[in-house]
Amino acid sequence: GVLVAIGDVHGDPDAARRALMLAGVVDDDGAWWRGVRGGEGGDVGAPMTVVQTGDLVDRGDGSVAAVDMFERLKIHARDAGDELV
Repeated sequence: GVLVAIGDVHGDPDAARRALMLAGVVDDDGAWWRGVRGGEGGDVGAPMTVVQTGDLVDRGDGSVAAVDMFERLKIHARDAGDELV
């Protein structure tokens, strides 16, 4: 499988989405992506675990949106046979 780690979102869902896009976790619309993973020669459809470490929320206005985004992605990950912890 594939392991992706993201840390210290600090209530910035836009930056978190961009980081998840760069890692191949979500598509351009922020939806869970189930395609080729792991770069060139990566596993097609390999199970993926995404680990969010550090601070998810902060004092900023985006904290609620960040929590909502990660809760939604947890459901989509589970539905795809992946995991977001």
